[in-house]
Amino acid sequence: MMANDLTYYWSMIPGKFVMKTTGEPLHIGAPYGPSFQGLAHEWYETLAETINSIARMLDYPHDAVLNLTVSPDIAWILEQTVSYRRLPSQPTDLLRLDGTLNHRFNVYVNLAAERNLAAVSWKEGPKGFVRILDLHHGLLASSF
Repeated sequence: MMANDLTYYWSMIPGKFVMKTTGEPLHIGAPYGPSFQGLAHEWYETLAETINSIARMLDYPHDAVLNLTVSPDIAWILEQTVSYRRLPSQPTDLLRLDGTLNHRFNVYVNLAAERNLAAVSWKEGPKGFVRILDLHHGLLASSF
């Protein structure tokens, strides 16, 4: 990551709200703060929204198709969302085009990528990152 790159944070644990710029948990309880009453796959939609938020903060042309590079674990989360469209099977190369997100991002799975970091990029411009917090805990809870 470069010094001028932007990083947001998101927690995989459904209902665990964090400050997107610091990753610090929000400890505000109901009725004054946010609460989540949905299912895990509905929570995963908030990851797609966080990815959209980071893209809006970067200087890209409005109609640009962006690249999103993720680990296989993050790809699994995205596959649970309604805005993800998986492409037909690709060879299991180190880096492969896996699908699209929101018709705006080409999603690449990089087998060597950091497990909890999604990278948004466009050509040679600045990059944005979303660091997934609680990935290990969330994947264990999702498997039951």
